[in-house]
Amino acid sequence: MNNQQNLPYVEQYHRMKRWYKRIKNPGPDSEFLDDIGSAFFMTCFHLKDWISNDDSLDIKKRKKVEKFVNDSPLLEICRSICDNSKHLKCANPKVIDNLKVKKMSTVHNLWGPGASYATVHGFIEIGEDAYEISSLAKMCIEEWDRYFVENSIPIPTEPTSIHFDLPTKLKKKFEKTNSTEHDLDG
Repeated sequence: MNNQQNLPYVEQYHRMKRWYKRIKNPGPDSEFLDDIGSAFFMTCFHLKDWISNDDSLDIKKRKKVEKFVNDSPLLEICRSICDNSKHLKCANPKVIDNLKVKKMSTVHNLWGPGASYATVHGFIEIGEDAYEISSLAKMCIEEWDRYFVENSIPIPTEPTSIHFDLPTKLKKKFEKTNSTEHDLDG
């Protein structure tokens, strides 16, 4: 496994990417898209905390993250989404006051009235502008990638495989449980 995968900020970056994958394929439930979108933008915004507290990164690079976030309109949108999902009303002047999340759901019929599927598209409205959630999420990931490039920090790569060893006691218990379940199945 790549040593980069063990760095704390990489864990949060991968979590952000997993939420993004869910945004791209939320299913027909618009409330589910709300939850996924909120989780993505919270994870995306709080990557800054993981970077600033990751002792494996150079202190100078860690200190630059707060300014980067404050100077980024995209990450300010993330901050606003986080604050608006956490608080009914925000006193934080950095928050974009007129942020409004709007859901749009469209249904397409296929081969007659009984066969149909739904696609859900979520939009975030800020003033007169509207951003499609998955497009905004992709731009936010690209913004973080820009931070990594500008600060000569490797952009986290997708893990090729996950391998871990269970402690011996746990491994024996797991093997015993598995063999018992197989015996019960026949």
